[in-house]
Amino acid sequence: MLPLVRAYVSKQCSGSTMVLQFNADSRMDTMEFKLRGEHIALCDLLKLTGIADSGGQGKLMIANGNVTVNGRPESRKTAKIRANQTVQCLGQRILVVAAKA
Repeated sequence: MLPLVRAYVSKQCSGSTMVLQFNADSRMDTMEFKLRGEHIALCDLLKLTGIADSGGQGKLMIANGNVTVNGRPESRKTAKIRANQTVQCLGQRILVVAAKA
């Protein structure tokens, strides 16, 4: 198995940061999103992680059924995503974790 490589993203929006983790051995890229608040809207998460170019594109991905939360299809565009949830969309996996205080 190839080693896990971490790339830190300097983009910070709404007080949250993310850490990108790419495993060259897997087909799905994994991102770790550090959540500073209690929750984030699903469409905003897709936008902040770069999976969607805009909130509108994120909403379209959700409406088209391209997004799952914890392995279940999610159709609510502004579903509240909290720490310890996993979002998948278009071959990308987002692990949402609570930021340390």
